[in-house]
Order: sequence, then C-alpha cells, then structure tokens
Amino acid sequence: MGKTLIGYATGDIHFNDWKTFNTQEERTQVTINFLSHLMIQSQNNEVPIFHTGDLYHTPKGLTTKTISMFFTFMETAIETYPGTIIYGISGNHDLDQGYSLWASTCKAYPDMFTNIDNNVHHFNDFSIYGIPYIKRNEGLVRAIDQIAQRPGKKILLLHTALYGAPDPSGYELEPENLPRNLLALFKDFELVLAGHVHKYTQVENNIIMVGAPNQQRKSDSECQMGYLEIYSDFSTKFIKFASPRFRYYNEGEEHENTWDFWMEIKKPKKLKKGSEAAFKPTMNREQMARQYAEETGITSPRKIKALINILNQTDD
Repeated sequence: MGKTLIGYATGDIHFNDWKTFNTQEERTQVTINFLSHLMIQSQNNEVPIFHTGDLYHTPKGLTTKTISMFFTFMETAIETYPGTIIYGISGNHDLDQGYSLWASTCKAYPDMFTNIDNNVHHFNDFSIYGIPYIKRNEGLVRAIDQIAQRPGKKILLLHTALYGAPDPSGYELEPENLPRNLLALFKDFELVLAGHVHKYTQVENNIIMVGAPNQQRKSDSECQMGYLEIYSDFSTKFIKFASPRFRYYNEGEEHENTWDFWMEIKKPKKLKKGSEAAFKPTMNREQMARQYAEETGITSPRKIKALINILNQTDD
C-alpha cells in the first residue's frame, strides 16, 4: 500500500487590515480566499490542518472592519466546512502581554480550532506536539528534549527561525539559543514544521520552514508561496497557492493589467549642482541624512530615521 495524505501544513497567515493595496479589502480578502481553499481541501480529503503560528498579524491590525470580516467568514466556514479541524500554536504576532489571539480563537470556535500550545494531540499512527513562540528561544531546547523522550511517532510544530532557513531577501538568520546542529536536536521527530520566516525552506529532510501562503511584504516579491501536503511516511509536498505578488514597474511606463500589487520605481533624482561638496565625513550624521533627504526629495520620517541609523553605524 502506497503512502496516503494525512494532513496539510500552513502558517504565518497574518489576517490583517493592510494599509496599502487594500482599498476594497482586496489584500484581506486574499487571506480569506486562502483559508477557504485549504478548508475545502481538508474537508474533501478528511485530513486536518496543522498551523505553525501567526494566524493574525498584530492586535493593532485587527480593526473593527477586519474583525467583522473574520467573524462573517467564520459564520460561513463553520457551516460549510464542518469536517475541517485545525491544530495549531501561537506565533509572536498572536501574543500580546500574556494573551493569545490564537488561543482565544480556539475557545471561540472549538469545533474547528484546537490549541496545542505546550500540548499534544494523539492520532492513530502519530502524535502532534506544539511549542508556541518563546522570546529569544529561552528554554526551547529543554522543551524539545522533553518531548523527544516521549514514545511513538511525533510531528512537532514550532514558531521560530532556524539555521539554514533564510528570510525572503536571502538573509541568513542567526537564531538565539538554538544549536546549529538541527539534525541532532530533532533526531527523535519524524517531522518538524516551523513558522515565523515567510520563505518556504526544506532545511533537512524532516525539518521544514513552512513559510507563508501568500506574499505579504515587498521583500516576499521573489518567493513562491503556498502550503504543504503531509503524507503517511512523513514526506511532504509544497503546493503553490495562486495569489497576488509584489511587482515593480518604472516611473513613466505602464505595467501589465494583472491582480498583482504593482509598485512604481521612481527615477533617481539628481543632487542640486554644487551640493556634492557639502557632504563631509566630519559632518554630523543626522545633519548629513537630513540634507541628503532634502536634496533628493525624501520626506518620509521613517526613511530619514533609517538613514540616520545606518550612517550612525559607520562610526561603530
């Protein structure tokens, strides 16, 4: 008998009232479309969904409008997908001052959502364990070791960066309080599914950064997004999810007529004649940044502050 489908894995859904490209709630609707898609797959194939954290973006991102959209969706989902069960953990974006929006969602919809923060759910042939986000990973290795000693086949859900799983821009992350030898750390698990980093990466055969289901930030623009199918031999298959991408076009040109999030690349502005000589290595860094911003037409306080921080680092 061949391998069979035993579940789906997703994470970093980030339900949110996005501030850009969301005039008609189109970006928030992408999240609803994804949830509907995965719930249909779960119900049709009679297998659960495993969620690796960050169902929500931030508590501040849950405006009255967004919460109403989520409640309206859930009213339909509970009736339309009664066979769907989602087992998951809290990510850092779900947590605030000791409270978990994920755990609260599980209490509100217990027939569909099951919280396994520091808990376990046993299936016929394996068990799934969950460890929620822990700041700076303090005590995470000890928690993993305790679960590793338990009998039976085990899948572990985590919400943390891992060595060997770069972020969408390709930057290699340096997780705190985690060893580099992940194979030794997770040797007693059939499968480890991690959330937190939005780029899908198969770190090792049994260690996977699940990634996000759709592009949520400009830095995601080069990434393929989707979810995982999980099989009875604990192998996985990455499934792309069709959704809008962040794409660029040059100022003064036209872009394709697609559903993507198109961003204009401004033509570089030339410095005023004679201003080049005004920039000196001895100049105060903040003064230099503000003068550069004025010369080039940068008005965003956030960008100016970032430039000041970068220039200050050159003194270190």
